[in-house]
Amino acid sequence: MSKKKYSLEEILDYTRINGPQSIKKLGTHLNVEDAELLSLMLKDEGLVVEAYDFPGTYDIWKSQREDGIYYKHLATKKLIQVLADEKGVDYTTLEGFKELLPELTQKTFQNKQINYWETILSGMIQRAYNDSPSTAVLDLIAHDDNFAKIREEGLESYDFPHAPKNTWKDNNKPSSCARQVTKKLIQVLAREKGVDYTTLEGFKELLPVLIHEMFENKRINYWGTTLNRMINSAYNNSPSAAVLDLVAHDDDFTKIREEDLESYDFPKAPHNIWNDNDKPSSCARQVTKKLIQVLAREKGVNYTTLEGFKELLPELIIETFRNKPLNSFGTTLGGMIQVADNNSPSAAVINLIKKDDEFKGLRKLITLEVLSGRCKTRKERLDGNYSSQIIRKHIEENILNLSDLGFYSFADGEKSVVREILAEEALHHFGDKMISYFGLEGPIFGSYFALDSVIKIDVKKSLVPERNKRNYNLMRKIARSNEVNKMLNGSSLRSLEIVLKNAEDALNDTEKIFDLIFLDWLGHLSPSGIRQLNLSYSHLNEGGMIAATININKVSQSRYHKQTGFSMQQEDYLQEWAEQNKLYYNDIDYIGGDKIKTPMKLVIMKNK
Repeated sequence: MSKKKYSLEEILDYTRINGPQSIKKLGTHLNVEDAELLSLMLKDEGLVVEAYDFPGTYDIWKSQREDGIYYKHLATKKLIQVLADEKGVDYTTLEGFKELLPELTQKTFQNKQINYWETILSGMIQRAYNDSPSTAVLDLIAHDDNFAKIREEGLESYDFPHAPKNTWKDNNKPSSCARQVTKKLIQVLAREKGVDYTTLEGFKELLPVLIHEMFENKRINYWGTTLNRMINSAYNNSPSAAVLDLVAHDDDFTKIREEDLESYDFPKAPHNIWNDNDKPSSCARQVTKKLIQVLAREKGVNYTTLEGFKELLPELIIETFRNKPLNSFGTTLGGMIQVADNNSPSAAVINLIKKDDEFKGLRKLITLEVLSGRCKTRKERLDGNYSSQIIRKHIEENILNLSDLGFYSFADGEKSVVREILAEEALHHFGDKMISYFGLEGPIFGSYFALDSVIKIDVKKSLVPERNKRNYNLMRKIARSNEVNKMLNGSSLRSLEIVLKNAEDALNDTEKIFDLIFLDWLGHLSPSGIRQLNLSYSHLNEGGMIAATININKVSQSRYHKQTGFSMQQEDYLQEWAEQNKLYYNDIDYIGGDKIKTPMKLVIMKNK
């Protein structure tokens, strides 16, 4: 018998009047035998009182009734019955139990009264089940055949509203349970698509849908369980980390493991995989190298030699990065090239060559000038054709050394890349035709000289505006220079109309029509630039071409959005503008020279 202040007869009398909970006022506790005896006596009198209704009964949750049923199972079942009665469902059916599952929480066990005597199960859930509702319910289901249908369907601890502590982690690493449910998700998706997830072909079909939204919302079983909390707790919200962990540990995925699945093969690569402190990461270089290796295998060349790499030059364009499968999973590098290199293939390749010693022998040979411009003539540029060095040498041999005048940009190659590209585009478009030209030249006629080296310019029909008076005076001096005019391709600058105006005013005031208009903005697309575009179109000859340079780094894109109020990107706006005016659109990536070093686009818009 347990220690108590009152006899069983006194406790019985007190319970008849005040109920079993009132024993707390008596300041005593019962042992199991006394509690059971009092329960039987009260039941004989028509009062349904269970031994567990007496608070603080010693070892009650370790004990069984005479019929072998544990009191903890009896109490848990009573709680479920109360919840079922409130909801009007049959807890023994799948449908009914599913309705109850969201209610089976620690809060319910701690606060829900299971009978007339206001009994709650806070003590039971703590002492018998370490405060785990799922453990309590699963223990009941395993021992009570009233729950046979639930048992057959399969219920796990993670199907409850709150999975037990450490369900998803084991020693701060993802647990086997985390891998188990990830596999269940893959199995569900595979059944829906009718594929075998253990094969390369089947897994490849699933890869596009292995995204965070699927872990967050896809139900993996009858109970409606999703993996939102698991992916957050075990894998820091990374689907690729979850799947790669499963593939590494589960031999059902041996074929996938053999194909070297990587995090970047998933639809959404992990955060910061392509950037490291705002610079292209080692992973970005790794996949760029993989792309080069794929191209080299297809062409049967050695990409580490000059002759072999030269064969790859025409293929190293944005379309290749966006569309060329890198591996068996069909991975392409459109996302990488956008995030790491601002959609500039030349920047991606140069970054790889600079950092990877396997390309050490090519570093001085494969330059930005080789990679910029039309891809079909890259091999020719590597051999020296169309190079800015040739243009500069041609000018300097004819006496005009522009750096002596205090203007270094053309002389040191700062803007020669885009001028070289423009000259090549103009030659490709106009051929031997003599053209009229409008361009934002600057004080040293850099674009004019580059164009004049490959096409014929009708000087009298051309126009060059300059808004800076000092630059304007220098340009007039150069235009009158005999040394300069002797070297030009029959296009003497003496007859060129040079006006002290900005581009917008110059186009407003002239009646000339032009074959080639070059808006060398270098910065972002501004409201003024948009007005210049519209004026340019009104002055464009049939079969003509408008070219413009824009800066596409993050700061410039932000300024463009702020000033124009447009949500689309600059290049998207220009493409839409071109299509509205029935112009063919093309843009070419380049890097803005040795000092600017910023991602740029040369936009080409041609008359249809």
